[in-house]
Amino acid sequence: MRNFRFRNTVLVAAASALTAGIAIASLAAAQATPGTTVQAAAGATAEPTPSATAAEDTAPPLAVENFQHPGAARLLTERKITLKQGDGHIRLKEGVENNTVAACQAANDIFVESRLDKNGYCFTVTGTSGYLAMELPEVYMLWTEDRSVSAKLVASGQEKLVSVGPNTAQPVGEGLPGGQRSVLVELRVTG
Repeated sequence: MRNFRFRNTVLVAAASALTAGIAIASLAAAQATPGTTVQAAAGATAEPTPSATAAEDTAPPLAVENFQHPGAARLLTERKITLKQGDGHIRLKEGVENNTVAACQAANDIFVESRLDKNGYCFTVTGTSGYLAMELPEVYMLWTEDRSVSAKLVASGQEKLVSVGPNTAQPVGEGLPGGQRSVLVELRVTG
């Protein structure tokens, strides 16, 4: 009788170990990268189900903010402005109807005049602060509405920071007497 109990205990322990090994193999298979196989404890292989792989292939991509201005490549081609990066609070208004001083007079607007485009460039601000890095050559005038703006310009390799108060038209670069052609490289809303 004692030998029977010993065999019974050994069989129950072996069955428990086998069950645990199968459970671990199943868990590893469920967490496997699609298209990979996992070696199970008993030597079998477990592959992810085709439906799980198909669902992962159709999942939308993760949203990762890269701070690039939407449509920057197109705007370079169409408007000759390189919009590099920003915090999303200063955006170039698109459409011919937004490219004049008269059309760019909302409280959140900043208007930039450049010899590259006879109409100009209207930017809108969506917050109390904002930042946009760009390259806009031959800028000669900045117009603000209700916002104070700091503009960084480069002329002959020298950077110049210009502060423009609210409701102001500020000549810059060659818009000033004796001024040089300047590239607007940054706009910041300061108030």
